[in-house]
Amino acid sequence: MDQEVDMSTGGYLEDIRELGKLKKLELSTGRNSKAWKSWKKQQDKAALTIVYGLHTDQNIHIKGIDDSPLAMFKTLTQYHLIKGLRSVVSTYKHIMTSPKDDMTPLTTHIESIQKLTDLLESLSEPITNSFIAACIFVTLPITYSPVISVDPG
Repeated sequence: MDQEVDMSTGGYLEDIRELGKLKKLELSTGRNSKAWKSWKKQQDKAALTIVYGLHTDQNIHIKGIDDSPLAMFKTLTQYHLIKGLRSVVSTYKHIMTSPKDDMTPLTTHIESIQKLTDLLESLSEPITNSFIAACIFVTLPITYSPVISVDPG
């Protein structure tokens, strides 16, 4: 047996054959762990897939976040989602089919309508205060009908 008991420390002396050899330490957590390295490799692979898949004129949208695939995806989705006729039609449809329910406070409902009309305005749609008011009135439940009165003039 190459190991001996070290009586002064109560432990075993290292195998003489192993002296001077570097031991590979494997941590269970942190940046040296197998799990983290595997995750980082997948993150880098996903980031490279997005970066290399973009036309060079699109790189401006991911400047500074090109090491985070999730941030790139969210930024690119938001940028491209708000462009085009399909987005305009979808936003109009969303406004008109978003009735206020009894659980939602009126101010929250008005804020959500305002956000949608702001989105339409960012898509170069002409938005007037009358349109915003009409959207709010149309989406209120019947219980608000005594409150809503329209001046015929």
